Amino acid sequence: MTNFVGSVLEATKEAIRALNPQNSTIYESLMVGAGGDVSLKADLMCEEILSARLRHFGHIHSEESGLIEGESQDIIYLDPLDGSTNLSSLIPYYGTSVALCDPEGRTKAAAVINFCSGETFIKTDAFALHGSIWQPIDTFVPIRPLEHASKIGIFEGSHRNAPWVLGLHQKGLKFRSPGAIALSMAYAHNVSFVLFDGEIREYDTKAGLFLCSDLHIHHDERALLISRDPIIFENLLELISQKG
Repeated sequence: MTNFVGSVLEATKEAIRALNPQNSTIYESLMVGAGGDVSLKADLMCEEILSARLRHFGHIHSEESGLIEGESQDIIYLDPLDGSTNLSSLIPYYGTSVALCDPEGRTKAAAVINFCSGETFIKTDAFALHGSIWQPIDTFVPIRPLEHASKIGIFEGSHRNAPWVLGLHQKGLKFRSPGAIALSMAYAHNVSFVLFDGEIREYDTKAGLFLCSDLHIHHDERALLISRDPIIFENLLELISQKG
């Protein structure tokens, strides 16, 4: 797993260096990706860099190109540029999400990296660490919930669900909607909750769910809810379970 994680980090460094936000050509819309969204040139640039380094470890299911044949029977779920709309608007909240799974779909390793801050979250069966992509892994620290209570949560896809927005307001729960679900899941240990309204796609969530496996999680075809706080979790589970 160490070799896989190292390859992800090196490929991501290459992708970060290749993306120049001032180069307007990277924002060109090229095609509708496998995930159903329009792929920018930047998305495909990152996919090319990451897949070239990672296909040795398994077949890649990418949000942009779909299945990319690999050299192993393992499966890699890849969102090469989570939050590319933020990138195109020069909002500094975007990155990559990678999960390595066995042929039965069990996640063995995952990494989520914030391209803007360099914050990196990695997990295998042996460790779960957080650090900077620009620093050696031996400087990373264990992923743990904040010792103090967070005052906000994250609600991705909030524009699609006014009743949930109202419900959160009535419960006195503040939130932000930064616009990159994989990154937001990686920060779940730091915030009071992560809520997502929309289609649950493996490219977006496979790595994040593995990173958050020690937290309270609910997900179905309609919604995803993660919280470190059991009271907030039950409170929000009641909200999102309401019909209407």
